[in-house]
Amino acid sequence: MTNLSRRGFNGLAATAALTLCAPRLARADGKTVNIAIQYGFGYLPIMVASDLGLFGKHAVLKGEKDATFAITRLSGSPASIDALLGGRVDLCALGLPAALILFDKTRASMKVKVLASVTCTPYSLYTNNPAIKSIADFGPDDRIAVTAGNSPQAILLRIAAGKQLGNVDAFNTRMISLPHPDAVVALTAGKTIAGYFSTPPFSGFLAKDPQVHKILTSTDILGSSPTGAVLAAKGDFVQANPAIADAIVAALDEADAIIASDPRKAAEIYLKQESSKLTLDEVEALVRDPVEVFSVAPNAVMAFADFLYSQGDIKAPLAKWQDAFFPNIADRKGS
Repeated sequence: MTNLSRRGFNGLAATAALTLCAPRLARADGKTVNIAIQYGFGYLPIMVASDLGLFGKHAVLKGEKDATFAITRLSGSPASIDALLGGRVDLCALGLPAALILFDKTRASMKVKVLASVTCTPYSLYTNNPAIKSIADFGPDDRIAVTAGNSPQAILLRIAAGKQLGNVDAFNTRMISLPHPDAVVALTAGKTIAGYFSTPPFSGFLAKDPQVHKILTSTDILGSSPTGAVLAAKGDFVQANPAIADAIVAALDEADAIIASDPRKAAEIYLKQESSKLTLDEVEALVRDPVEVFSVAPNAVMAFADFLYSQGDIKAPLAKWQDAFFPNIADRKGS
């Protein structure tokens, strides 16, 4: 476990700066587009597009008939950023705050931006302590699990602390970094952590567990579910491969349509690509849940960006959400 102090957060936020000098590793096949994703339900559109060959299909439609696509799974934004900047992958899925920090730090160098949103995700803060009814009830020794110091969960907790406690740094030394599966185990065991900011499908497990209860959601904090995962790339890749970039967005659009029209098929693809204790019916219920929005258009970019700027985590403010995105979806309705 990693204790995420403010110093630790800054260290994670500086990952981009530390890897800017990493040597570029040539791809084994110049026609293969490598996409890194993390683990979790929020990456379902990429899973669907990969499983059904939609990336290749739209590449052909865009005139790139020889392009192939490979999916790599990595754990956490730091590993994904390192792979992107080191040239081991062409695109990577990141939490929105991490992508905004990376965009800010590479403005004058690699010019990393977001190609598309992947999903708008409801985040829920659970606790195993019956006495805790709000974040104000966490004690100084209580630990709260998030995936990383620059994860959407960590930023949401900081925003909530500022709004409810008047101190955005109130939980910085009490957050610890845990992968989602480990956090579920730790919370339900009731020994090492008192809280966990979860996402589907992990929040689905916790909703059924009588030993834990929910005390806060992302909607409580921001008024809606924010974009959780986005797909980022370096500027030179998109500039050199405009048809591929367009094809990826088109493939995600088609994947989103399939998820909406055939949620059971989407659930089957998820279970085929990731191990889970959930049944097919349970995953299908998650896919059908209207709070989980699969869309290339982002939500709450400005809410995160304004907060990160106010805290000095990004050095220049965004005038509009499109500033951190490639032009491919600039005309979409986002926020």
